[in-house]
Amino acid sequence: LLHMASHIDMWVGNYERAIIANAKAFNADERFVSMTKQGGGFYLGYRIHNLHFLVWAAMFDGQYTTANKHARYIEERLPEEVVKTMPQYLEGYCHTKLMVMTRFGRWNDILKEPIPRDTKLWTCTTAATYYARAVAFAAKGMIDEAITERDKFYEIVKMPEIEGRILHNNKMWDSSEQQCGILNVAQQVMEGEIFYRQAKYEEAFESLRKAVKLEENLKYDEPWGWMQPTRHALGALLNEQKRYKEAKKVFEEDLKKWPANLWGMKGLSQSCKGLGEQDQMLKCEENLKFLTKRMDVPLKAACLCSNGVLVQEDKKKVSCCNEEKMV
Repeated sequence: LLHMASHIDMWVGNYERAIIANAKAFNADERFVSMTKQGGGFYLGYRIHNLHFLVWAAMFDGQYTTANKHARYIEERLPEEVVKTMPQYLEGYCHTKLMVMTRFGRWNDILKEPIPRDTKLWTCTTAATYYARAVAFAAKGMIDEAITERDKFYEIVKMPEIEGRILHNNKMWDSSEQQCGILNVAQQVMEGEIFYRQAKYEEAFESLRKAVKLEENLKYDEPWGWMQPTRHALGALLNEQKRYKEAKKVFEEDLKKWPANLWGMKGLSQSCKGLGEQDQMLKCEENLKFLTKRMDVPLKAACLCSNGVLVQEDKKKVSCCNEEKMV
């Protein structure tokens, strides 16, 4: 009951209240388990759902520390012996920490994360790890390494064990023509990020537009199957290439779906600035003063993949657009 109101909070853009509601629910669960010693079975799923929801809200609210801490709590509550009891239902949760690190541009931290050894049990987590590593290497301008990780991703999603793995209402990987799975979204984001660093901008934006479409076609769920809106990467990189008109439309759509989210608001502000729409840009910046009060990382763009780094054909790391220090 403490948790339920947060389903409304997310759709009206009150991400702080969603965090608070789920923190209260998590603490109530912990007290109950401490008193009764009963925390498994179906109830475990509810407990993990509260944590998953808290992480999702914290990602929208720009709170890396909170999101990362509770993503690690999920991992702690789903050790190997627990996941083995219901891998088709539980293993999908274990990629949450990777979504947090990608959201907040923690590229070096991603590359320090261990890669699961038991790929049959941790199939989805392994695929998500290779996805995150590919995006991290791309963001660092290390394209050969990114392509290597991408190829490993494709090897994992061919494994039969991935069939039937779900996260709430969505498949983790959909091998049908519909491609309606969470990792199918990851595939297009990953391809777009790699194309972008190679200065293949049309291919990059086409992949990211596909990612947006796939994300929108996921089955309704809360948390949404793909926890970081794909429009943030698409719009941020469009802004970086000074394609402000399309970027503005991207962020306007994002803010319709996820009202008052600081990432979309930052992207819209940058688009308006590029278009010379001073009044709207100032309104966005005024909103950001309130929306970023609890944020604990610098807000440079709607997606922290927008860092000005790409690699040219001579394989030398070069800077494109704005020179920024790597995270």
